[in-house]
Amino acid sequence: MQGEDGPEVDLDDPDIQQAITIVRAENKATVGLLQRRTSVGYAKAARLIDALEELGVVGPYNGSDGREVLPTDEPDDTEGGED
Repeated sequence: MQGEDGPEVDLDDPDIQQAITIVRAENKATVGLLQRRTSVGYAKAARLIDALEELGVVGPYNGSDGREVLPTDEPDDTEGGED
């Protein structure tokens, strides 16, 4: 049982993976963006945003502005490295 925080977020959930990909590509995180890109309703898009916050992908609610997309801890694997 998870307690008052709700159920544990499943990082392997394809909906969460898709949401992470979208917000990182757009560098913004809003419920409306997820609704348009994934064709889900408001409630599911809002739950996805909350899950992304719990995972540390996006920052906390910031009023009418979109949530900040937080930097990833993964190294940048771009080709070329040092010249």
